[in-house]
Amino acid sequence: MISKALRWCGAPPIRRHIELTVTLLTVTLTRNDNRCVTDEWQPSSVLLTVDLVILTLRGTSLQVLLVERGVEPYAGAMALPGGFLRDAEEPILVAARRELSEEVGLDADALLLEQFGVYGDPGRDPRGRVVSVAFLAIAPRIPDPVAGTDAADARWTPADEVLFGSLPLAFDHQAVVADAVERARSKLEYSAIAAAFCGPTFTISELQQVYEAVWGIRLDPRNFYRKIQGTRDFVVPAGPGKRASVGRPARLFRAGPGTVLNPPMTRPINPPRRASVSEEKEKAMSEQKTLVVLTALDLEYESIRGKLTDIRVQPHRAGTRFEVGRLADRDCRVALALVGKGNHAAAVLAERAISEFDPAALLFVGVAGALRPSIALGDIVVATHVYAYHGGTSQDDGLKARPRVWEVSHRAQQIAQHLKRTGEWTRQLPSGAERPDVVFGPIAAGEIVQDSTISAEARWIREHYNDACAIEMEAAGVAQAAHLNDSLPVVVIRGISDRADGGKVAADRAGSQSRAAANAAAFATALAAVLAEELGNDQRGTPGSCEKGQGDSTNTNIAFGNARVGVQAQNVYGGIRLGPDLGGGPATFSTTNNRAVRPGKMRLALGWARGVLKDLANLAASVVAVLSAVRNPT
Repeated sequence: MISKALRWCGAPPIRRHIELTVTLLTVTLTRNDNRCVTDEWQPSSVLLTVDLVILTLRGTSLQVLLVERGVEPYAGAMALPGGFLRDAEEPILVAARRELSEEVGLDADALLLEQFGVYGDPGRDPRGRVVSVAFLAIAPRIPDPVAGTDAADARWTPADEVLFGSLPLAFDHQAVVADAVERARSKLEYSAIAAAFCGPTFTISELQQVYEAVWGIRLDPRNFYRKIQGTRDFVVPAGPGKRASVGRPARLFRAGPGTVLNPPMTRPINPPRRASVSEEKEKAMSEQKTLVVLTALDLEYESIRGKLTDIRVQPHRAGTRFEVGRLADRDCRVALALVGKGNHAAAVLAERAISEFDPAALLFVGVAGALRPSIALGDIVVATHVYAYHGGTSQDDGLKARPRVWEVSHRAQQIAQHLKRTGEWTRQLPSGAERPDVVFGPIAAGEIVQDSTISAEARWIREHYNDACAIEMEAAGVAQAAHLNDSLPVVVIRGISDRADGGKVAADRAGSQSRAAANAAAFATALAAVLAEELGNDQRGTPGSCEKGQGDSTNTNIAFGNARVGVQAQNVYGGIRLGPDLGGGPATFSTTNNRAVRPGKMRLALGWARGVLKDLANLAASVVAVLSAVRNPT
């Protein structure tokens, strides 16, 4: 613009004057600008860190390496491994390799770290303005990490749990993981890295599982096979061998010489999404048989709740709030509820829980008072019978007892006694806790807090229920509800917190309730895991079903030539009806009731059927002869 203005002025004197003026103006502006920069601008304080996203496949799940932070900020939260530069002279890549070795114990030389992003939004770190350089490594068969430096723990975690928000991460690490996973998914489109996650030889189906796990989608097998075959040097046949599978044996392949895919394996547009790990867990939990655990006190409730994971609230339409989770170390679904004190409330809420969850078994867990001097505080009593001791009739000569008693399920009791013998349940005890004894015997349930050995109620119990080991206020209601629901298996587990002898307050102050509740919860959760495994398949049997363990032997088909087998069976449950197949095939059997058919009766039935068929043939021949005689009279 200045040159255009000078050309427009034309005359040399005027031109020199304008040039001088512009020069002075430029010098003035430059000096003013330099003075402002020199006098006012100060460099901002920025900290530099590195974050590491390490991805691998375990089974068919894409997993990311996470650490549990051992220091503030976010102490106890899960985060990506990483940290600050050691000093101003340390290169960024060297810092990333150092953190990988120090914080999670992995060999940095075995992984190829690739820088994929920089994150520096204000407020991402409460310690100040922190800029993080993020690195990605994706590789097969990475070993288990070992936590070090400021990491309290390090472990592989399904990436879906982070991507779908079920596992929150510290800082902005969820966004970092999302970007890294997207980068890894893109790498599978144009590089041959997917073949590295398979063995030396693999089938196309196994390679497809790698793509599905990383991309998080379902792929059509036929389209995938066609794409693989159309990509040069990606995979090559591994010889004439085949791998046995369901259906036709599958051809074997190995990784080809190509490292860049041409054409690339592009992801489908809007494909069916593969279920996340959390969704698959939720589906598996919904399909599992639930065990219901009920407690009367908050202390008892918290002792059970502390052993559950993946807890979610399931409110009942009448207002009861159940918490549903699974045992931390076993795949067992548990519904937990607080019923309060008393048999009436326990019966109502037990019935509500049974109708809501259709459980495999019901456990009532809590504390109780001991009725025998041989039972120590902290010991566990598992009920073999439950007495409702307040039933009776009043007559002129006094009050007469009308006992109500419920026996515990034989199968559940056998499992509980076996668990005591093995001692495996003690792993559930708090660290350093003294091992309590487990006693099996009757439990008396009433409507009052019994804390005396000389009261009329104490004498009543000794006179009519003198074999009872413990006394409490809820088991009769729970047992009645289970009995009215097809005799659902119920187990009552009580930790002894006092002796029902007037010393309850002093014992509670000494912490006996907490110890008794913890011991009862330890035995109950161990028992729940076994009950879920053994009762979850409903081994009581259903009409037309065959119980587990029966029919384990193998049938051998020896038909040959033109012979055909219509029905071949080991054990048959239900009635037998022999008739022709409407489709023209061989005769079939169908079950009509639950009674097992003995082999002798089956042979008798088949002989009778053959006789009937022979009689029908003779009858048909006689009818034909009669018709012929009528048509052709002599």
